[in-house]
Amino acid sequence: MPLLIALLLAVPGWEGAIHFTHNPPRKSGGSEGSIHFAAGRVRVEEPTPWGLTVILWDGEKLRLLFPARETFLELPPQQAPLATAPPLSLRGMRQSGTEIVNGEACAIYEKKGPVTQRLWVPESAAKKKLFFFLREATISPRGATLADVSGIRFADQPDSLFRVPKGYRLTSR
Repeated sequence: MPLLIALLLAVPGWEGAIHFTHNPPRKSGGSEGSIHFAAGRVRVEEPTPWGLTVILWDGEKLRLLFPARETFLELPPQQAPLATAPPLSLRGMRQSGTEIVNGEACAIYEKKGPVTQRLWVPESAAKKKLFFFLREATISPRGATLADVSGIRFADQPDSLFRVPKGYRLTSR
């Protein structure tokens, strides 16, 4: 068991599937996506009414990629919560409760502001000094998005996942 824990701590990233629930509900776009997380960086692939949108967030740069059009949009970092980019750590968050998610005891961490974000972090993860979450919620005056993460797999995440692909052009819309 100590060897397994040491191996998990050495793995620099994780990935999983995401099921999105929106309130108010979206009329189109789907609800199944994916997440890739590496220390200080996240990639979220979300189906939207405009097609697949990829959110790249590293704490400084926020980019939305639109693969069908090979374009991307750069947004100010303070808009990361509005883009449903999850927090990259628990820094600045406070524990606000506990809940069982998929049979796992989780601590709920929250960051309030114009947009409230919540993360459900398995208690087992905190004990092993791992940062991953099973649920993320973003609540804004325009509505809320709940993202349930499943099928988490700890694995190296290639740097290329967190970059704008060659050939994509910057757009303003």
